[in-house]
Amino acid sequence: MSGSRTFRGIAYAIIDSFVSRNNDCNGYWTLGQLYLEAIQAGKDSVSLSLYPETKLVEESARQKVERFWSQRLLMHLSNQGVSLSRIKFARIEVKFNTSGRTSYNNRARVYRFTYGDPFEAELILCNHYGSELSVMSGGWCEPHDPTREIQSMRVDA
Repeated sequence: MSGSRTFRGIAYAIIDSFVSRNNDCNGYWTLGQLYLEAIQAGKDSVSLSLYPETKLVEESARQKVERFWSQRLLMHLSNQGVSLSRIKFARIEVKFNTSGRTSYNNRARVYRFTYGDPFEAELILCNHYGSELSVMSGGWCEPHDPTREIQSMRVDA
């Protein structure tokens, strides 16, 4: 790898942007949409494969998010001069409703500024040697509900 510091910097840039309130899909907060899809599937977690990309047949919020963040990862790697051949895989794992578990929200002092259930997001990058780097972030979110949310003006028409 170009250096563990570069690799770690890329990982933190991705995960911090991913959990940001500015991360939207179709004009609504991405994590709320992923939470709703997880609930509808009867799950409490979502795994997004950033590299190698998975090919999904349906056009869901998850697929759009996966494609967008895969492109962001490739952009960050390119900007830092890291060859794609040096990455074995990259994925983001999001666990919802993590209260009562040993989680990011329980280990770190994460202050609550919003409603919803606690979540944790983990980015795992594996280099071509098989060494994994994991970075985490978290917060609170509710499942997507368009009747309670205002759609972003940045949404494509």
